[in-house]
Amino acid sequence: PDLDSTAASTRYIIFFGGNDFLITQKTIDIFDRIRCNILLFNYRGFGDNPGVPSIRGIVRDGAGAHAFLTKSLDFPRNRIFLMGHSIGSYVALSLAQIDTCGGIILDAPFTNFTDLSEDIQKEFPSYWKLLYRINFEHNLFELDNLSKVKQIRYPILMLARENDDFVPVSRVKVLFHSTLSREKHFTTIKNASHNTIVDIDEYTEAINTFIEKLN
Repeated sequence: PDLDSTAASTRYIIFFGGNDFLITQKTIDIFDRIRCNILLFNYRGFGDNPGVPSIRGIVRDGAGAHAFLTKSLDFPRNRIFLMGHSIGSYVALSLAQIDTCGGIILDAPFTNFTDLSEDIQKEFPSYWKLLYRINFEHNLFELDNLSKVKQIRYPILMLARENDDFVPVSRVKVLFHSTLSREKHFTTIKNASHNTIVDIDEYTEAINTFIEKLN
């Protein structure tokens, strides 16, 4: 949907993509099923954007998207949801630590770098670094969603994917049980793998239900 800066009662999602995320027509069509305005963007070095993606760089890009809504368009912070898929979950949690939001949606979030590398190497031994566009050579152990989520008190939805080879459902449950939020929800998306934007009604409906409960 188009952004509507005049609708004070509207909720907004900023979506922070994973390693393979690019804005495509299929992505737009899937997110169009979510009954909420959505801001999509590509990180530096993704699509036609210049630059080289890095851990700190994508967090800065996420902060820029947030500033676009809150500062340039003057959208209220408490009506913005931060949604991250995979490594985008780290971006979402990083921003939630330093600014106000209406809620958080984490899709296939990893616990920390140690667990992530262990889980990936089980499936793709010795090749896992080749799977990533983002420069992981520095600051690897900053990728710690587990420590971040323990400080979160905002309403939160966690989505696990049944056939995820990178982030097992059990890891997402560890995060879920670690958050201090009193308003927290967990859904496992059936027949979904890691590196896709899920074209399954259960996925979009879980997001819609979560947001509408808080409206």
